[in-house]
Amino acid sequence: MSTTADAARLGREHGEAGESPFVTDGYAFRENDVMEALGETGATTEASHAHRVALLDAYCAAHTAAMLGMDAPAFRPMD
Repeated sequence: MSTTADAARLGREHGEAGESPFVTDGYAFRENDVMEALGETGATTEASHAHRVALLDAYCAAHTAAMLGMDAPAFRPMD
């Protein structure tokens, strides 16, 4: 199971590279692709929903911060 730190690290790497393989139309993240890259391949369930939202939030925030040359916000681990 991935952690929010894993998601933020991946987002930062992609942001520092100047793009993300998970972005369409310049701004919309493909959530399923982010989850797959983090190893979260099972179906989203009521039990896993909050964890997956936290992962996606961490990825997106770190990616955006890196693209803007800013430090990523600190994430409180949910895991």
